Amino acid sequence: MKPLRFSGKFKAPESPLIKTASSAIKGYSTSPIALNEANDCVVKAMAAATGSSYDDAHEFVANVFNRKPRKGTYNFINGMAQLIEKGKVLGKEFVFVGEKRDEYCKYPIPTTYKMERGRYVEKNMTFRHFIKKYSKGTYLLVVRGHAFTVSDGIVIGGLFSDSVSMKRIVKTAWRVV
Repeated sequence: MKPLRFSGKFKAPESPLIKTASSAIKGYSTSPIALNEANDCVVKAMAAATGSSYDDAHEFVANVFNRKPRKGTYNFINGMAQLIEKGKVLGKEFVFVGEKRDEYCKYPIPTTYKMERGRYVEKNMTFRHFIKKYSKGTYLLVVRGHAFTVSDGIVIGGLFSDSVSMKRIVKTAWRVV
């Protein structure tokens, strides 16, 4: 039996849990900026969550979060927390999902409770639990090193791995009102 070999061309299988950026984000497939961009998950997430075009979201993230072309967006969670206090973001209102664990916690964290040794213990919420609990509505999620939008249980503008890796811990999430 011959071993399977990698041909160099990998196409992720279609999944009912994900919509690609080109089909879900306005102006993504025709944008000259998007063609030359990398590490733009925050831009895609903002565009998908707010319904704005890719170019508008790109300009907003570059101006507000000082994002450099082809570089990631740093300090996104704290920056969003400050923007939410001031008002709307790209014409939409965002609300934190979760609760503050203690007085030292800067922002609410999505949590779940699990039965361990006869008592309920507070745990960090995984993507699987998040989808089960918040199956309706539009949410902007942040996991370690990545951001994406979930709308009615479907990952928008993310990677195929976002819809498959259900054990990733959700660092924070916002509901779009």
